[in-house]
Amino acid sequence: MSKGLTQPDDLTEKRTKLLKVTASDLGQAEFARSQLNAHLYYNDVGHLIGEEDEEEEATLQTTTSLLNTIVEEDGYLHKTEQGGTNRFIIDTEADEDAGDQVTAVTPSEIADLVAQVADRHGVSIKIPEDRLPEWSFVCDRVNSAVGHRVLQVASNPNRYRMTTKGLRLIKDELL
Repeated sequence: MSKGLTQPDDLTEKRTKLLKVTASDLGQAEFARSQLNAHLYYNDVGHLIGEEDEEEEATLQTTTSLLNTIVEEDGYLHKTEQGGTNRFIIDTEADEDAGDQVTAVTPSEIADLVAQVADRHGVSIKIPEDRLPEWSFVCDRVNSAVGHRVLQVASNPNRYRMTTKGLRLIKDELL
């Protein structure tokens, strides 16, 4: 764990850019890595990082490992929630607004999710009842039947927030 904040001049270029965008656009709002990456992809952050729009995504897309490093070594971010604690199967093509089931945990929910995908794709998918608790088997069988990845095992993500001191230092020295 960091004893204090890494001075801005000692941060890597990528960490500096990520922290500038986070401080400017997210402030102290809580976020997951996927939300930060979506923000970087869909919003023009070139004015903050001095890059052309086409270069932003390749330059700044981040990993959980990098965010954890900024938490542990640099002190600018605080991990507000440890991810990976709640696993589930997700239907990546489900339309929640249309009433589709999006996730499943229990064998009954998994059977319903398999039936939903089979109906959507017009295929027959047979999963023996005793294999429903084997999530990887279920995902492999379904994905093979439809010809692409539809089901996958996922878990809740880590969540982060900019520290008060980190936000102040970034705003004072880098923005």
